[in-house]
Amino acid sequence: MSCLNDGSRRLTAALLLATLCLPAPALCTPFDPGYLSSNAETERDRARETHRFDGVPEKQLLAASVSVLQDLGFTINRSDEPLGLILGVKNREAKATDQKIAMMTLMLLTAIATENPNLPNTPMREDQTISVMLTIRPVPGKGPDSHYVRVTFHRLLRQPMRTEAGILRQAALYRDFDELLSKAIFLEEHKL
Repeated sequence: MSCLNDGSRRLTAALLLATLCLPAPALCTPFDPGYLSSNAETERDRARETHRFDGVPEKQLLAASVSVLQDLGFTINRSDEPLGLILGVKNREAKATDQKIAMMTLMLLTAIATENPNLPNTPMREDQTISVMLTIRPVPGKGPDSHYVRVTFHRLLRQPMRTEAGILRQAALYRDFDELLSKAIFLEEHKL
């Protein structure tokens, strides 16, 4: 049983149609042409995230990359050889004792102010999800065994008083990954 009669349905449909017929500037903001342009920070990020490997077939790079990511605790969600793409994710704890104490104090003060002795039994999330995207592409003008490997790590942090998401930019993280990948390629080549 619907709470709208036939006349109300027609009016609702007419209003929806009128909204869809509004001119585009009324519905969205103009696109900034500089949005997709790169700057010095973008170039530094790309340089840090990208490593060139010569003399290594793409299939071997993919296998070594998957091994390194799994050794680092990532679950591989997608591995697409024709695209040269690997996606992975892992979940970790992200304890924030100071935030937990502040939340408990606030809940206690609220219980006192409202004269309600029962504190809410609400679980507080204290974890983070780290995702990784790795792409492999051929180096233009070089042989079939020259590739760029680009890896980016992203984090979604969930704590009682803070939620944060973004790219992890610590240079040591990318340097360590490159070293592990180089070692994995060596082991893969020599079947060790």
